[in-house]
Amino acid sequence: MKKVLIVDDRSNIIRALYRLLQPEGYDLSSASQPLDALSILGSEQFDLVLSDQRMPEMEGIELLLKAQALQPNCARVLMSSFRDFEDLVVAFNSGVIQHFVQKPWNNQALKLSLRSFLKPARRKITTQNESEIRPHNLITSSPKMLAVLDKVELLRNQSAPVFIYGETGTGKELVAKSVHEVSSYREGQFVAINGSNLTPELLESQLFGHKKGAFTGAIQDQPGLLQKADGGTLFLDEITDLPHIIQCKLLRVLQEREYTSVGDTEPKSFDCQIISASSTRMEDAVARGMFRADLMYRLDVFPLNLPPLRERTEDIVTLFIHFSGCTLDHNAAQTLLSYNWPGNVRELQNTATYARTYSPDGTVNLDHLPYRVKTQAHTLLPATQYPPAIDQQAIELALEQVNQNKSAAARSLGMSRMTLWRHMTRLGLAQPSALTAKEYLKT
Repeated sequence: MKKVLIVDDRSNIIRALYRLLQPEGYDLSSASQPLDALSILGSEQFDLVLSDQRMPEMEGIELLLKAQALQPNCARVLMSSFRDFEDLVVAFNSGVIQHFVQKPWNNQALKLSLRSFLKPARRKITTQNESEIRPHNLITSSPKMLAVLDKVELLRNQSAPVFIYGETGTGKELVAKSVHEVSSYREGQFVAINGSNLTPELLESQLFGHKKGAFTGAIQDQPGLLQKADGGTLFLDEITDLPHIIQCKLLRVLQEREYTSVGDTEPKSFDCQIISASSTRMEDAVARGMFRADLMYRLDVFPLNLPPLRERTEDIVTLFIHFSGCTLDHNAAQTLLSYNWPGNVRELQNTATYARTYSPDGTVNLDHLPYRVKTQAHTLLPATQYPPAIDQQAIELALEQVNQNKSAAARSLGMSRMTLWRHMTRLGLAQPSALTAKEYLKT
């Protein structure tokens, strides 16, 4: 059982966290004073410390710095708000904190974040020995991305066709490689092709191979990608852009599990994992007549939807530091967080490369960011996304976090006070039950 220490000077916050995290099966301990927390850390081993930032005796960052010295292998998560952003950036850059949770928190997001730190290392069986692997070599603490990785884990030792949807630059090929690494075909090759810019003739030759003399310039037999991927994984990127004639041939190949090279008459069998991807949803492509419905049913067996970077803002600073190898000052970090990232992770990586080039001392400020990022960044940071389904526990926890302040609770849940009242009435939480909306809004 994983041991978690909660540190907060407000007893109602500790109670709310206990109610949220106890069903997760953690062994929970708590301290309302940082000095008490350090005493506990000096006598017991923990897997994770979850600390508030603003406390009377000592700020959370200082506490976690001392916790790092006492227990270097213990994960360190800070709960704070963007009011403390400059301190957070410094602590994040120096490795004192590994993740921060914005208060008031999102219940599901917090649970997923802690699971990512407390999940046991995954292992695989090799021919003789057991060795540790990292099946998803992806940097993320985003609840949405962690949910995708949980779905990838369900494919361990499976071979079902997978379709990955995501905007350009969201990392579809990287996720496809993660699927390959956990699948039953992981010992074979990962072979990728993007057929969106190839002619039907060239694409057919690339996929199925050709015999010598099959067409002008075919001076020798050439194996296709299906042959190379045999026993491994074939990744078909931008699948919805395939020409219709290739869609027809691919459908037959998937049905029969055999193909015929261009210029040949003898079919060849194959056995591989098929992963496809597109920046267009497959059902949308079918509705527009771009893609065959019967092929969609063959390929879209296990769908994975990748969130755009603007919906995983938790990862922006971490990824930028990873890509650039630099630290960030307050203004640069806030600008990165408030930019919309239409090019997603790929654009962030290019921005990090640009900033590293123009930052000789290794600290990135506004002068080191591209003009487009600086001028198109919004004044306000993106709002935290909350799930539309609000249950009784979510409302009670939100109210408990803010000392029953209904306006603050409504804001934390991403809704108006009026909408919160409707949910409370539906769940029997509005007291008295006959309270009208006008009366409620005066409370």
